[in-house]
Amino acid sequence: MLSTVHQDEEKKVSDVLSSISDIKSLQLLRAISLLNADSDILMSDLSLTPKGFYTRMNRLLKVGVIERRNARYYLTSFGKIVLHAQHTIDSALLSYWKLRALDSFVATNGLPVEEFNKLTETLIEDKELRSIIRQHKD
Repeated sequence: MLSTVHQDEEKKVSDVLSSISDIKSLQLLRAISLLNADSDILMSDLSLTPKGFYTRMNRLLKVGVIERRNARYYLTSFGKIVLHAQHTIDSALLSYWKLRALDSFVATNGLPVEEFNKLTETLIEDKELRSIIRQHKD
């Protein structure tokens, strides 16, 4: 049985992922990281209604990925980490078929670690993705 603390942590993770689960929320997060803009600019740039904008902003504020100072929005340190994780997911999506090929090859051939590392180096161009794959090799 999961402890209450662990369940609370999972809920927090779920809340963060939920807050960025639609395309407009992701676009807002990216725009804030680039612009540190006020509400009017963000709404206009992303073609959001006031209700849609403030609903999304309240979710992002509530989970702590953004903050508001002097009528402008900024990423928090936590928000920068969340955005970095989102960039890592973007990179993985760009390499999706190479990752699938790697999984398929490993499943059918049972590679030694050295050969697995060589294959990973050849297929996966992103250093961060390679590092993640190597850390979690079964």
